[in-house]
Amino acid sequence: MDGERPVAAWISFGLGPRQCIGMRLAYMEEKLVLAHLLKRFDITTTEECKIFFKRLPGIVQARAAVQHVPKQSLASSK
Repeated sequence: MDGERPVAAWISFGLGPRQCIGMRLAYMEEKLVLAHLLKRFDITTTEECKIFFKRLPGIVQARAAVQHVPKQSLASSK
């Protein structure tokens, strides 16, 4: 394949009247998972962390060393 791909060559849930009916459910589940992760873990950078951002069409990739430290359980903190 030669030439460039169209900007909207891949759109995960589609567009318009035939857009995926599960899109809103997927976004809600994504938010719930993120909320549970943030509730249970402290996310911190490591000492050797150098944050590098690479811009791609529609995506920002960050390369950084991070630690996921479990928080104390709610039962043990009472």
